[in-house]
Amino acid sequence: MYTFLRIAVCIASFFIGWFSIRKSKTRVLKLSGSLVAVAVLLFFALFPAENMFFSFNSPESAFRYRYGEKAEILGVVSGAECDLIVGKQHGRNELLPLQKKENGWKLGVSHNLYLDSTTMCGGGFVTRYIYEGTNDAFLSVICKDSCADISDSYESNFSLINYKTENDFWVYWISLPISAEDYELTINGERIAF
Repeated sequence: MYTFLRIAVCIASFFIGWFSIRKSKTRVLKLSGSLVAVAVLLFFALFPAENMFFSFNSPESAFRYRYGEKAEILGVVSGAECDLIVGKQHGRNELLPLQKKENGWKLGVSHNLYLDSTTMCGGGFVTRYIYEGTNDAFLSVICKDSCADISDSYESNFSLINYKTENDFWVYWISLPISAEDYELTINGERIAF
């Protein structure tokens, strides 16, 4: 549905721009019609306009809307202000941030989920993602062993999102506040501070 809506808006914007250029008598009207069409296209390309009209009743329903019924949900990492869905579509791993609101979940903007840091510790790779505009950070720990000893200074429960990467690595996830002070992560006895 997500892709269909964007295709429909692109086609409509094209025809609106084309019609305004063909029917306009002055250069100003032709230019303004073209600019409106381009603005609508950019808005739909960069922002989920659906958020203005409705919310989703679960993170899973938002993921299904965004990626389709055939996409596989591997796990949901729950944060305070947003959730992160880890999924797979067409053989690729997908990360979908979803903002929590009073009336449900809103589609996140993927370009607001950015990689903050990556480091190696205890035989694993630790990657910290931050979703801009919230106080949530998400850590992924990629290890060779499915039973890696992972703990942190907050005594968090690390979720094993049950999938392997192409190189048979296992991926663990956790959410924590960006402002976490004195945060330490321990992987197989080796500590790293953030």
